[in-house]
Amino acid sequence: MTDTFCPLLFQHLATHPEFLSVQILPSKVKMDMQDKIRSFVNKHELSNSSFDTLIQFLNGDQEHLVSKFMKYNDKLDNIRNERIVNTMPELRCIYEEQ
Repeated sequence: MTDTFCPLLFQHLATHPEFLSVQILPSKVKMDMQDKIRSFVNKHELSNSSFDTLIQFLNGDQEHLVSKFMKYNDKLDNIRNERIVNTMPELRCIYEEQ
C-alpha cells in the first residue's frame, strides 16, 4: 500500500432547472472558483483534463437568472428556518448586489 493521495472525485453539474446552476454566479465568483480548482489540481498533481469540463462549465453565463434563484431559495430558507448565506457565505455577494 502506498501513501499516494488518490481522490475519488465525481462531477455532477446542475443544469436544470437553470437557475440552480453555478452559471448564475457573478463572473468574479466563477473566476475565483476556477482559480481554486486549478490550485487544487496542481497541488495534488491531478490530471488537468478531468477538471476541464468543470472549468468550461463555469464560463457559462446565466446571471440573468439570479433573481429566480433567490426567490426559489428564499422559499426554501423559510421552510428550513435558515438563511443560505449563513450556510454558504460564498453566496452573500448575490444577495448584496440585489
